[in-house]
Amino acid sequence: MTGAQALLKALQEVGCDYLFGLPGTTVVPILDVLPDFPKCKYILTLQEAVAVAMADGYTKATGRIGVVNLYNSVGTFNALVGIYNAYRDNTPIVVTAGDKDSRLLGREGFCVLQGLTDLVRPVTKWSWTVSDSSQIVRDFYRAVKIATSPPCGPVYLAIPENFLIGEYTQEFPKARGLTSVHSVIVPSKRIIEEVAIVLTSALRPVLVAGSEVATYDAYSEMIELAEICGAPVFHEPGLSTTSNAFPQDHPHYLGFYNYENAFIKEADVIFFVGGKVFLEFNYPYVPEIPDTAKVIHLHPNSDELAKLYPTDYPLLGHIKESLKELLIMIKKVSGYSGRKHKDHYFSYLFQDQRRPYPLEPMNDENCVSSESLVKEMANIFDPNTIIVDEGILSSFSLLSYYRFTKPRTYYHTCGGGLGWGIPVALGISLAKPENKVVAFVGDGSALFTIQALWTAAHYNIPVLIIVCHNKSYKAVYAALRERREKALKNSSYVGCTINNPPVDFVSLAKGFGVEAVSVYTDKEIRKALEHAVGLKKPYLVEVHVS
Repeated sequence: MTGAQALLKALQEVGCDYLFGLPGTTVVPILDVLPDFPKCKYILTLQEAVAVAMADGYTKATGRIGVVNLYNSVGTFNALVGIYNAYRDNTPIVVTAGDKDSRLLGREGFCVLQGLTDLVRPVTKWSWTVSDSSQIVRDFYRAVKIATSPPCGPVYLAIPENFLIGEYTQEFPKARGLTSVHSVIVPSKRIIEEVAIVLTSALRPVLVAGSEVATYDAYSEMIELAEICGAPVFHEPGLSTTSNAFPQDHPHYLGFYNYENAFIKEADVIFFVGGKVFLEFNYPYVPEIPDTAKVIHLHPNSDELAKLYPTDYPLLGHIKESLKELLIMIKKVSGYSGRKHKDHYFSYLFQDQRRPYPLEPMNDENCVSSESLVKEMANIFDPNTIIVDEGILSSFSLLSYYRFTKPRTYYHTCGGGLGWGIPVALGISLAKPENKVVAFVGDGSALFTIQALWTAAHYNIPVLIIVCHNKSYKAVYAALRERREKALKNSSYVGCTINNPPVDFVSLAKGFGVEAVSVYTDKEIRKALEHAVGLKKPYLVEVHVS
């Protein structure tokens, strides 16, 4: 077989359902033989960042490896922001690139870049160029192994065109034994016993659920830990959140971590279960952890432990299995039968935000508030609806007024590279066709990868895209106002407005083959969302928000 055939056979061996890509001439050997491998469906995108983000979403939703295929150097340049987001989110994807003929490297040929793998090395776990046709399969298997071994992350594999054409002469190896490692690590029993004693003897313990609770399917263990310790639970800060890690309708849940919260200020023990401690947006001038609290942090990545703050118990381990061992030990602690929380200890329970939410009157007849939009979403959407959040400033309303009660129904990137939301939602929808998937995005974010709408239409991926259209880069606008200098005094906000002419998302969507509607009032929100929920095709709702 050829190198291209060997690669596609290897993809089938690892259970790859989709190959996400935007082709160029160097990947023609792969495209030519793809029909012979029907188990792996090719998903065409119109921009490389879309391909990477779709693979990212597919992997987040399934836990299976997502594979991307790009065109050499220029395709890699366009894909970098998507690779960076996957790197910050620890998403295991394999990005393959059809590189130019290896014999052109020293001849400065068309689109040839010396050191292509060096370009992506800062944002990948491993980057490599295949050295021969016979090495393609083993290098691909190695890429899968590295990507999926904790801490997970993206890898990059460049395959020169002449090796894809060349003959694969080796005996074809099976994936088993070459693509995975046994990586279930738990802290020692001695340390687990110490932590159990610290938690059970604490007067004011606080738990912080990180996104890894969802990644490692430890929802039930986290709930049991909260209940047996009688402790309030905060979610890790929204900036670093990649998935919901605790049911927000649980009586112990008190919102997102905020060091100004009285429970956190008065805590004598804070246990971070997964999560980044912390992902900082600005330099903090006051500590985000009280000096009086003992700190416990469990994480599968040693780089995250004791990174910014002294940690009394830095625990390296698999989240689910480590919590199982800890729960067993807590129950063994002499004389401990579980703390029952007192009503006054949980006084702040978001009682005013239970469904159905009353809609507030609008001041502007030509737009709605993001709060009104989110409250209608909460009233209409089923709890199993999956929401991919790239609303930027509108995200504050989403996280304040929408309750995520089911595991893995909220996704967000801590990478910050815009254009992530719509294609990630498409990838998740391919993985979870039984769930309604919603992309909740700002207008500025949507425009980065608006080409993803064509892919949604072409493959009839039934994602609902909600575009919060405020005609501006509102985060930049807010930052200029916060400076309280020339921009605020002169009311001159350079580079913040996406208007004059205004962007018409309905026309854009229809141009890519996606039906769409524009919404200006509260009544129109409900009508548009109720119509969209039942559709089995992609649909875009442009909401003009204040």
